[in-house]
Amino acid sequence: MVIRSKQRSQAIIEFGLIALLFTALMFATVDFGLLLNTWLAVSSGTREIARNASVGKKALFLTNETTNLNVPTVDRQYGSGWCCDSGKALFLTVEYFGCVPGPVGCTAWPKGSIDPSYPAPDGTPGTCAIGCHPVSDDLVRVTLVAQGAQIITPLLRPAFGCTNGSNPNCYVPLTSTAIMRFDGQEF
Repeated sequence: MVIRSKQRSQAIIEFGLIALLFTALMFATVDFGLLLNTWLAVSSGTREIARNASVGKKALFLTNETTNLNVPTVDRQYGSGWCCDSGKALFLTVEYFGCVPGPVGCTAWPKGSIDPSYPAPDGTPGTCAIGCHPVSDDLVRVTLVAQGAQIITPLLRPAFGCTNGSNPNCYVPLTSTAIMRFDGQEF
């Protein structure tokens, strides 16, 4: 009988260890699923904004579209607000280029951005003055960064560099970029 009671206590200990590992794995799966869902929303939103930028929608329209994005697990109170500057939960950058970045003999030169004060070098062939508009076959590059994406599970926070236990929030930036050909000029 003594042997039987040792086996029961051993089974309880083994069950406890397996249950802890299983629970941690389940929380990690849920957290990873939430991050993946958030990244898919950011990626889809980036493509939609790039499509609108490629048909010449104005900066106000693009920022309003970004403001209205439904991005799960992103804290709307992150930093100094929701959209669209570098200190906000969603950071939007829209840039127009005069040639495809990367091909041999072609150096991409900026034509402008969502900010009309974007500096364009004067005197360089093909560039234009500040505030110029893109023309057909130029490129538009849209980058959207969700800086307020949260890791919920405390067990996963060290894997993302959030080791400070006094901070209740763990933010991970999720970035998506889309490059499209500029088709029209609604400006």
